[in-house]
Amino acid sequence: MDFEIHEQPQPPSTARELVDQLGMEAAREAMPPAAQQAFDQANPWRRIERAHERLTDAAEELNAFDQDVAQAITDRGYGPHEAQAVYNATAPDRQQLALGVQNAQQTATERLDTYRENLIGHIQNNGLTQTVAARSGQYSTSMSTADAAFLTPGNNRGGGRDQGGGSSSRRNPLGHTSGNRRRGRTS
Repeated sequence: MDFEIHEQPQPPSTARELVDQLGMEAAREAMPPAAQQAFDQANPWRRIERAHERLTDAAEELNAFDQDVAQAITDRGYGPHEAQAVYNATAPDRQQLALGVQNAQQTATERLDTYRENLIGHIQNNGLTQTVAARSGQYSTSMSTADAAFLTPGNNRGGGRDQGGGSSSRRNPLGHTSGNRRRGRTS
């Protein structure tokens, strides 16, 4: 009988590698509760949500403008030359709306990147790299007795967020990005 032995990888040596491998959400959730709460207070996820909402609004406004122009051309029965004249006449307004979408996208991306860098810094500056790796359950670690005691369910520190609300509001509004893997969550 052959048994396949699966050995978990060794934990990364830096917080950046850890966040790259786990993803932002998993790394944040694997922090000890006090460290997680301090990070959340300094880096509210709502900033990212607001930036994404502004991006969505700007994209919807641009789409509505395009639809209105196309509908006006259709309603008036314009031919190709007349339609082109309408597109040329509305181009400055469309350009402003498209610039708004581009700026909102840049802001949303910058906010997410800043959040990621702040998470890495928080883990690194507080010496949490190995603790987060151990709490994530994704790595082969040699735990000390203190680390093992820290992770036991009896001290209410394992198994997710139990302070300050659920993590269901934690989602990446920009979709999947490198280093931010989802694990079966719906939100």
